[in-house]
Amino acid sequence: MEFSLKYGHQYLNLQVNSHRTVDVITPHSEDVFPLSKIEINFTPLNILLNSNNKTPSEQIVGIAINDKTRPVPYSRLIPPLVNQLINNGIKENNINFYIANGTHVPDSDLSYLQLDNYFFSNFTFLQHDCNENLTYLRETSFGTKILLNKSYFECDIKISVGNIEPHHFAGYSGGVKTVSIGLAGKETITQNHSLLMDENSVACEYSRNKVRMDIEEIGEFAGVDLALNCIQNKDLQILHVFFEKPKIVMQHAIPIIDKMYAVNVNKLYDLVIASAGGHPKDINFYQAQKAVSNARKLLNTNGSLLIIAECKEGIGSETYFGYVTKFSHPSEVISNFENKAFIIGQHKAYLMAKVQVKHKVFLYSGLAHPNVKSLMIEPVDDLTTFFNKFSSSFHANIAVMPNAVTTIPITKKG
Repeated sequence: MEFSLKYGHQYLNLQVNSHRTVDVITPHSEDVFPLSKIEINFTPLNILLNSNNKTPSEQIVGIAINDKTRPVPYSRLIPPLVNQLINNGIKENNINFYIANGTHVPDSDLSYLQLDNYFFSNFTFLQHDCNENLTYLRETSFGTKILLNKSYFECDIKISVGNIEPHHFAGYSGGVKTVSIGLAGKETITQNHSLLMDENSVACEYSRNKVRMDIEEIGEFAGVDLALNCIQNKDLQILHVFFEKPKIVMQHAIPIIDKMYAVNVNKLYDLVIASAGGHPKDINFYQAQKAVSNARKLLNTNGSLLIIAECKEGIGSETYFGYVTKFSHPSEVISNFENKAFIIGQHKAYLMAKVQVKHKVFLYSGLAHPNVKSLMIEPVDDLTTFFNKFSSSFHANIAVMPNAVTTIPITKKG
């Protein structure tokens, strides 16, 4: 028996010497073919441009795009959007791109966008810093103070470009999220993410998800006009493209996402092997950790979890790593976190600890073993040896998740 699992930009072939059945938990096969040609309905944009008080040549357009941690096919989305803007009379020097870093460290390397040099030579790409160039708008109904990138907010036309997929506590990515979180101030992001403590702040929950509803309010007050979003399959091929007002985009996309990525599972397992899904989902452990939120739903009471993630860029958060290393047991993380102010970065350690107090967690990665052990996780050297050790047990139920970050198990326990 052999399994091929994504690891960075490559695949790992896992040979399993076992007569037992190993269940593969993966997104459903799509009933549509990947789009060979992107066709975007630009009618909403044309109407917007013509309804503005300014002439097209006077209008400033702000386009929010994600950083390198998100698998968005910008080389196929940005060119047609820019062409349409220019054809409508928007000047090149009036089109600005905003890299929605959120609390991530800005990175000047934009090669991940895979755009022609024309774009970097003729347009401005601005790196968002969650501590600078902010303007205060108001509070949401959840009490979140909205601090937003000032220059983006002042644009005449505000567009968000990204992908839509399940998100482990915001319900879904896409829509206004690139702006509401990616271009927000640190205080805004912190207050929004603190809502993850609510029981409905989970993957594939929208209207009851406080994190997501807060994101929607932030986006509305920020004045995001349009969202250009795509849905991709597990191999990152584009299946659908939507370009409309953000809430309309989400209304179209959510039923498709749920059908693709929510998977009914009728049993629990002693061992779950979960690949984060390759680059960029496993670019660092901070991102790959999202796989744990989904994989843990499949575990028996004493089940074990093996995460497969290259983590080429290390842990990914000094705040996360510095916080975890203060403790010797996951229960200490939980107790400390629940009895103090919410801090971004530490929240990932808290989510991880809630799994670790119930299950043993292993990690196969490129991280140095001492660093992995500092996370209270056991490092693994050889996948086949590890797998066969577990599969030798007559009673072991084993599952493999090739795309754990975007596979949402639906079990009888929820």
